[in-house]
Amino acid sequence: MVSNGQNLPMQQYLPKNLSAIWNDVKDYLRIRKELFKLMALEKAFKIMADLVTNTLVLLSLLMAFLASAITLAFYLSYLLNSYTKGFGCATIFFTIVAFLISWKKSAVEKFIAGIAVKRYFEKHCEAQEEKEKLAAAAEEKEADDGDQEKPWQKYAAEQTDMNKHEA
Repeated sequence: MVSNGQNLPMQQYLPKNLSAIWNDVKDYLRIRKELFKLMALEKAFKIMADLVTNTLVLLSLLMAFLASAITLAFYLSYLLNSYTKGFGCATIFFTIVAFLISWKKSAVEKFIAGIAVKRYFEKHCEAQEEKEKLAAAAEEKEADDGDQEKPWQKYAAEQTDMNKHEA
C-alpha cells in the first residue's frame, strides 16, 4: 500500500489537510459573525440617523408653521386695525383647517403613509441596487478569474511535473 499517493495517477493531491480546512472554516465563520455585527450596527445607525433627521425636519416645519401663523395674525391685525380681530381671524382660519383635516382624516393618513412608504422604498431600492451592482462586479471579476489557473491547480501541476522529473 502506498501512503503518499504519488504512484496512483487517478488520485489528486489535496493542498490542505483537514486541520487547515477546519481553521479556514472557523476563520470564515468568525468573519461572517463580524460582518453580521457590522451590518446590524450600520442598519441601527441608519435608523437612528433617519429618526434624528426626521425629528429635526418636523420641528423645523412646526416652527415655520408657528412663525407663519403669527405673521398671518399680525398681517390680519394690520389690515383690520385691531389685534383682537386679526388674531381672532387667524384662529378661526386654523380652526377651520383643523376641522377639515379631522373630517378627511383617512385621506390625510393615506397621503402621509404614502409619502413615508415611498421614502422607505426609495432608500431600500437604492441599497438593493447598490448590492446588485456589487454582485454584478463580483461575477464579472469571477468570470475574468475563471480563465486563470487556480492556485491548487498550479500546485497539482507542479507536483505532477516534479514526479515526472524524478522518474
